[in-house]
Amino acid sequence: MVSRSLSTRLAALEARYRPPSADVLDRATALIDRMERVDPGGTARAVRDMGLAAKLPGLVAESEAHAQLHRTGLRCPSCEVPT
Repeated sequence: MVSRSLSTRLAALEARYRPPSADVLDRATALIDRMERVDPGGTARAVRDMGLAAKLPGLVAESEAHAQLHRTGLRCPSCEVPT
C-alpha cells in the first residue's frame, strides 16, 4: 500500500505534468498568431530567447517561413495583408 504522503506527492506530480487543456492551447495559438501578424518571425526569436527552440522546432520553422514570406514581398495568406 502507498503511504498518504507518497500518494499526495504522486498526485501533485501528475497534475504538474498533465497536458494543457484545449482552452489553454487555443489561447496560446491565438497569442502566437497575433504575435506573427505584428512581427513576422517574432515567435521564432521569442522561443530562442527563452531557450526552447530545441523543444519547439516546428514552431520555430513555421515562424521563420512566415518571416521569409514577408521578406519576399508576396501577399501573406495567413495575415491577409499586403506586405
